[in-house]
Amino acid sequence: MKEELIKSEAIRHIVNKGYFGQKDYLSLLSARVAINRSVAKYLKYENSEKLKSKVIERKIFVESYKGNNPAAIRIRNLLYGENLNVLVHGSIGTREENFYSDYDGLVIIKNELFNSKKKLSDACLKLHRCLKILYQFDPLQHHGWFILTESDLKNYPQTYFPHELFEFSRSLLPDKGLEIEISLKDSYDYLEPFNNLSQAIMKKVDSKKLKNLYALKGLLSQFMLLPSLYCQARDKKGIFKKFSFDEARKDFAEDEWAVMDIVSEIRKNWHYDINALQKWMLTRTNKYFRRFIIPFAAPSIPADIKSKLTDDFYKQMYSLTYAMREKLNVSL
Repeated sequence: MKEELIKSEAIRHIVNKGYFGQKDYLSLLSARVAINRSVAKYLKYENSEKLKSKVIERKIFVESYKGNNPAAIRIRNLLYGENLNVLVHGSIGTREENFYSDYDGLVIIKNELFNSKKKLSDACLKLHRCLKILYQFDPLQHHGWFILTESDLKNYPQTYFPHELFEFSRSLLPDKGLEIEISLKDSYDYLEPFNNLSQAIMKKVDSKKLKNLYALKGLLSQFMLLPSLYCQARDKKGIFKKFSFDEARKDFAEDEWAVMDIVSEIRKNWHYDINALQKWMLTRTNKYFRRFIIPFAAPSIPADIKSKLTDDFYKQMYSLTYAMREKLNVSL
């Protein structure tokens, strides 16, 4: 277990994966038992953690969510009354969702919850069960909840969720808007997220092992996140993904950037068919079950999309990713 593990990372593991520290296969039998045990391990560990000093104070107001997305409404109703601040961001937050959109949800866990093992376990279990709503909204969703704690706000993890994104987020709970105070360090390693993502993309593109639509969406979503992390590393500040494409495009030739336009077009015309059994399997929340079943349950890539996935397409993805790394002087 890493000693530098922060609260939000620990809770993300418990909520999204069902364990803290070593993998807990009890989650195969009972999410409640596994989460209870993980919370106990975490609270014992957390007592030794100390917060870093404040540097830059910033107040942020997050407007309330006024949309009618069914998943957002269900989550707000199910989590009402918990010691949680619940936000929605991404395309749902700006009310621009389409068929490609997944559910981007941010939870800020209040400090009071860490005073009670039972309350923290109950909240983690409820968030874990809400994963089903995320997967029902998008059966091909790859990620779970984004999670922070109030303590994290005092030592803000800027490269995990750049504070600039709060402007494009909306508060589900409280439903009248949310004011938060964060403490920022004077410097962050903005290059690391780009470096990690670009390496993962180049490895996937090089292997070309995309057996189904779930795998394809994972690659395309990572590739479309690359411009925002590129701009973040270049400018040393966060940027909303929607605006990052035009910003990053300025640094590259038209033929270099062309593959990003192809990927954006695939996103715009995203479609697939899924039967009831596939949807049931793809909306299970157990991490081990999902890892085993997704290769069999995920729909195949439609012919019109598959026709675009030529060797040249993958080469262009690799080339643009490599060009971004060169611009940022990232060594391979």
